[in-house]
Amino acid sequence: MSSAPLFHTRLLRPLVLALLVLTAAGLQNSWAGGHTQSAPPLVERPLVDAELLQRYLDGDSDVALIDTRSPAEYSAGHISGAVNIPFDDLENHTAELPADKSAPVVLYCRTGRRASVLKEQLAARGYSSLHVLPAQQIDRGETQMSIVPKPE
Repeated sequence: MSSAPLFHTRLLRPLVLALLVLTAAGLQNSWAGGHTQSAPPLVERPLVDAELLQRYLDGDSDVALIDTRSPAEYSAGHISGAVNIPFDDLENHTAELPADKSAPVVLYCRTGRRASVLKEQLAARGYSSLHVLPAQQIDRGETQMSIVPKPE
């Protein structure tokens, strides 16, 4: 009996197992919507006007702030006063949208991708003053987040 088939079996089995593990890890990331805890690549987004953000910070109720992340992410920490409208659940949160479709709406998430998706949905509904808050204008603390109107 030749030892060649046994050698190939012992060599191939770990390689096949490693390939399966790597494939499963990739699928898990896809099933999670691509949202992992590792830092995503930073996409350059234009800054939101500092005066508009300062109006929000000063309590201007005409400026709406929407956190487009999941309820779990929102519960873990969010910008004070932000309303949680997950980007993939707009239909269940229409009552929380501003009645005035021309009022400024600032949207944010972790990277800007989900905020951009919701921005497009709101634009299709007639909202006209929509802004995605870029990562460099968000100070992410341990339990709370805050706006940085003029990042350094």
